[in-house]
Amino acid sequence: MSSVNERPTDLPVDRSHRFELLAQLPERAAHELADHALTIVSGHVDIIVPPTVGMLMARAIDGAKGDQFNLAEILVTEARVTVNGHDGWAMVMGRRPDHALAVALIDACAEASPAVRTMVDRTIRHAASDRSASDARSWQDLAPTRVDFEISN
Repeated sequence: MSSVNERPTDLPVDRSHRFELLAQLPERAAHELADHALTIVSGHVDIIVPPTVGMLMARAIDGAKGDQFNLAEILVTEARVTVNGHDGWAMVMGRRPDHALAVALIDACAEASPAVRTMVDRTIRHAASDRSASDARSWQDLAPTRVDFEISN
């Protein structure tokens, strides 16, 4: 139960949502956050699965029938680490081994330390908010170019 003064952005991020937001974090920001998190946690790091490139099938849903179909294959890089025995995992789009490793380290540090988890949650929410505002501006810039088609039977 949240307190009256607690804003939704102050609430902890569940781990699956954290995966999503961390994967979208710009690579440089991920490296800086990983470095900072590791200085706070300071412990033993094991690379369980080194950054590995693979393919993932992107699925979509047909708007008319609601049927799922395979849209495209996406190149991804994943990594798995432990920090002081706490698992960290990441999957990022593209061939970006350093980015995947940084995100996995952030995830492990967030699992190892409540203080790091709070810092990570705040950072990724702020980055997501900035990205959302940027996307809204882009859509606003594109709005005048929108074309509506009439479809007759």
